[in-house]
Amino acid sequence: ALSLVFLLLAAPETVKVPSGTYLALLVIVLLTTPFQSAGEEYGARGLIMRGAGSWFASPRNALVVGTLLSGAVFTLAHGAGDPWLIAFYFAFAVVLSLVTWRTGGLELGVLLHAANNLVAFGSLVLLQQATSSVLDRGAGSAGPSVLVPAAALLLSAGALWVWASRK
Repeated sequence: ALSLVFLLLAAPETVKVPSGTYLALLVIVLLTTPFQSAGEEYGARGLIMRGAGSWFASPRNALVVGTLLSGAVFTLAHGAGDPWLIAFYFAFAVVLSLVTWRTGGLELGVLLHAANNLVAFGSLVLLQQATSSVLDRGAGSAGPSVLVPAAALLLSAGALWVWASRK
């Protein structure tokens, strides 16, 4: 979100008012992305993480195995072939697993996932870059910059962790 705000302030001419196909894409993104994010969280953190965790008596072992297994499935499901994207998806999954474990529910994980995806997909539409080359996940398609959103997510999760400690 911050990178999009920075872009709006630094180079407002790059952001175009969506019309036609891009307006339809923006509406589709806004209407479907929260449901898509919730589905992924219910599957990865709700089903896989908790299911795998139920195999262990030790809460620590349950957390570690559940996080690693759900993270691996989540990463594979996104079909990335680039090592940087694989690292991003796995880090994203681990952070969401920890938030889910810490809060005891899927709500904040769904919220973080939806916010991330709305910014990612929405910015592509607002920049009118919803092309196949932008959505390429193959080897060499990304670089270390994809870890910037992971760092932002980690900071958000840290703030939520502190907030959950107080509740």
